[in-house]
Amino acid sequence: MENASKALIMAGSVLIALLVISLIVVGYGQISEWQQTVDDTEQVATDTEYMLQIEQFNRDLYGSELLSLMNFVENYNAREAGDGYSPIQLNITIRNGISDSSDYFKAGNYDIDRLYDEVKGSTGIETEIEKYEEPDSRYNNKSVEYYWSKTYRQIAQEFELEIPSNTPTSDLENVLLELAREKGIGSRIQDLLDDIAEYDLLNSIYTQFREGKIFSPAEDNGFVYDEHNGRVIEINFVERTY
Repeated sequence: MENASKALIMAGSVLIALLVISLIVVGYGQISEWQQTVDDTEQVATDTEYMLQIEQFNRDLYGSELLSLMNFVENYNAREAGDGYSPIQLNITIRNGISDSSDYFKAGNYDIDRLYDEVKGSTGIETEIEKYEEPDSRYNNKSVEYYWSKTYRQIAQEFELEIPSNTPTSDLENVLLELAREKGIGSRIQDLLDDIAEYDLLNSIYTQFREGKIFSPAEDNGFVYDEHNGRVIEINFVERTY
């Protein structure tokens, strides 16, 4: 009788253990399904937010807005691409170059890498502009940008040079250089004037691109979508010339 009781107790324990295991398995499955539902919902929300952000660029864009699109695509490719999604290819066509005296924004086709280098690379236009906005020991620890807004007379005063008050406007630069040579700083002032001219040119080119150029989505393939997930995988813009 005692052995039978022990057997029943053992059988009951096994049965309870099986029930507990079954409940754990069922519960885990339900939790997994719930988590998958949450993940799917979050992914849908992410996809929707992404589409809203990218679709705002599906229109005519000024150059400054095109650069915002470039930054968006760069960030997206670094963050999202490779996680089940293809990187976005961005291509633009510049039909009219801005300046023959500069290598920036020449007419031609640009993919995102070339455009990014043109703007933010080691020799990109933003990088070069920033160099002229940093203090320079050659110019009394002041930046080229600082002198850019000064007149010839004001520049002369910065270097303790005095341009005669009766000097014609057309002669101010030559007189400034002559005074600088007499003081032994002629090459430094010439370098400064050259840097001011280059800084002015870069600013002019960049302003013309950002504010003066308009780009439209290409007629046949402006925005190309992935047929499986509906995400944009390619964007093509062409400079508008009319």
